[in-house]
Amino acid sequence: FGKGKNNESSDAAGAFRQYEDKTRRSKGWTDHHAPWKFIEGWSESLFRRQFRMNRLEFEVLLNKCLKAYPGPFSCGEKNHDWAEKFGNLSGGSIPLAIKLAITLRILAGASYLDMVWYGVSINSVHRIFHFMLNLIDIALPNREIFNMEYTPEALNKLASEWSAIMIEKRGCDLMQGTILAGDGLVVAINSPSTFDLVSSKVRDVTNFRNRKGCFAVVAQAFCDAFGQFRVFDVNWPGNTNDITAYKNMDLYHKYLDGKISDGYHIVLDEAYSSIGGPCHLTPFTRAQLRNAREESEGKYLKMKSFNFFLSSQRITIERAFGMMVRKWGILWRPLEFPLQTNIQIIQLCAKLHNLCLLNWK
Repeated sequence: FGKGKNNESSDAAGAFRQYEDKTRRSKGWTDHHAPWKFIEGWSESLFRRQFRMNRLEFEVLLNKCLKAYPGPFSCGEKNHDWAEKFGNLSGGSIPLAIKLAITLRILAGASYLDMVWYGVSINSVHRIFHFMLNLIDIALPNREIFNMEYTPEALNKLASEWSAIMIEKRGCDLMQGTILAGDGLVVAINSPSTFDLVSSKVRDVTNFRNRKGCFAVVAQAFCDAFGQFRVFDVNWPGNTNDITAYKNMDLYHKYLDGKISDGYHIVLDEAYSSIGGPCHLTPFTRAQLRNAREESEGKYLKMKSFNFFLSSQRITIERAFGMMVRKWGILWRPLEFPLQTNIQIIQLCAKLHNLCLLNWK
């Protein structure tokens, strides 16, 4: 760490040591609220750097978790359904805010060893983390946090947001009717275990090996004009190509079944070009551009303009992926948990990304 009066990390560490001396006793933290009292003294900048969200967003998430929280498991008062599903979590006196802070720090890329700062036993960190993953998943239901609706009014609103941004950026909207931008995301994981293969009904571990040479799972995501994920699925092993994954999604079947009105389309990259049709717009390939240039300069320029405007919209999904991965450092390296937990972590990162964007919008 650098030195100087403005170094918040150094200031925080020094302040914490002074605070710790006053509150810690020989047998450890006796007041589980003390770490949170210390956190409340942080600057807004430090708070955001630590938890990847500001205080308002943290409060919103905490309140949602409190509504879904079954309460501490204590003798004679256990919620048996929750205990069976999530396990009996020791340390019921630890405030939910501290448990949430620990979970966000791990999702941000911190080691479980660093959680000693929050006054909990290192041996309890993984139980707290897994418990909170399930709690956040329930507190942020898919239907509410992704909120993709297919009514004419909802689709028209999505299209108008894209149009307004294109007019602001380019002075015109030549891609009228865009509702979503989509692409696939490859997330590296450790080699799945035999149990993972059985539970996922994938026979061969090599099916998880991506063309980039790592074990991975594939997510398909579709976002609106502001980078908010409206559809997000993580259901495929690493060697699945984007078009195969997309054709197994509910969104694709909505188009096939005519539940999305004519005139609305999705912008995609060239990996989806074989779908064709007016509902899935993909860029012209280099070969198509080369042939068009040989035929007519005017045709070539029109095709180049189409690619330019399509790229201006499609880049939004790349930005959304970039914001999510940059924010949640746990995605910077291969995920080391069981397969289903890895999938849950990826989905939760997308949900938390949306939660922060909703506040920004």
